[in-house]
Amino acid sequence: GEQRGLGLNPDGSPKKMKYANSTQVLEVAVMVGDFASCNDSRAQKTLSKIKSLRPQALLGDKGKSRAFSDFRRMIGLDKQAAKAPMRMAFMIPNPLLPSEYFSRPQLDSFVIEMNADVDHSLLDCPGRYSVRVATFTGAGSFGQGAMDASNDDGAESRLIKAAENAHRLTEALRKQGWQAWEFHDRESSVVCVGSLSQVTVGNQGGPQQPHPEFIRIKNGLGPDPEKLAMGTILPKRVDGILLDVDPRPIDVPRLPLGRR
Repeated sequence: GEQRGLGLNPDGSPKKMKYANSTQVLEVAVMVGDFASCNDSRAQKTLSKIKSLRPQALLGDKGKSRAFSDFRRMIGLDKQAAKAPMRMAFMIPNPLLPSEYFSRPQLDSFVIEMNADVDHSLLDCPGRYSVRVATFTGAGSFGQGAMDASNDDGAESRLIKAAENAHRLTEALRKQGWQAWEFHDRESSVVCVGSLSQVTVGNQGGPQQPHPEFIRIKNGLGPDPEKLAMGTILPKRVDGILLDVDPRPIDVPRLPLGRR
């Protein structure tokens, strides 16, 4: 197909170029198994077993096609018949998962421990996204070293207070019927609402629109839309706690693959 090239034509239109070799190769892959991690012991055992398999479909000499002979030559069957034909098998991520799945924020062991005993932890949210409605910062950082040394009691106390406010707000929102979650890390605590598999929706070929559930949460817990239209930003309060001015969807943090 045509591709945009560098520079412009004399009439100012963009240059269009074509691939010198436009041949397309159709490849088919065979995949086995469903594992949480490459380090999964079951995955490693399965991979070792697959590498030693000798299926007749790959060992037979009846295939006369160019592709079959190229495959035999690539894996060395013509010269090293004693070696298993599937010895080059390897592990790959699930190709059906969207690319953004692998960019979701992952957590270290310390942050996981901070959220281990939380009743409504954001880590338990089943959706891909949730809407952040309140943020509590400790104006500092919190780590294992700070805990051991106790050299920053002020920052630690502010982070503890932030966590307490997040928990209090989560419980208050739950009592009002909202699906609220709380999450704590080294620098802040947040409260989120909802569980969404996607942020936008839209008709086929039409423009994408914000998900109706996101709109419901934003209208219900964000500033008053009418006052906002008049230029007055007045955050809502729940149980005396101020909510964020601009509720936004965020990626739900996920546990490392080996700990799910």
